[in-house]
Amino acid sequence: MKVRRLIEASTLDPETLHVVFKAFDDAWGEIAPHFDGHGEQARLRLAHAVLIVVREDSQDAERLKNDALQVMALAYRDRLGESLSLDAHSDGRLADRHRDKSRRHKKAAEHGGGSAAECLRDA
Repeated sequence: MKVRRLIEASTLDPETLHVVFKAFDDAWGEIAPHFDGHGEQARLRLAHAVLIVVREDSQDAERLKNDALQVMALAYRDRLGESLSLDAHSDGRLADRHRDKSRRHKKAAEHGGGSAAECLRDA
């Protein structure tokens, strides 16, 4: 129910909301088995992803679904990369990669950039 309330609280018109709910439901149907035991948190992240990529004129649920899934994949890839870097801190290559990624994120933030995945990280 949290997901429904989150999406309904957006400023989207009823037609776009219908498309958003279809995209969310279709996307969740594809990824639900991967989140056994963490379903509610994953559903909220997916809802945030859909709301990140939706536009007022969005009418293509399939495209919206695919864009939201891509945002989710990027967010989880970044999260996994950070976890691997922290867990394998003795491996210099992973630590260097983590430092380089952190520098890129910092530089992007200084220039007003940022990724959708970064927005999801704290959602």
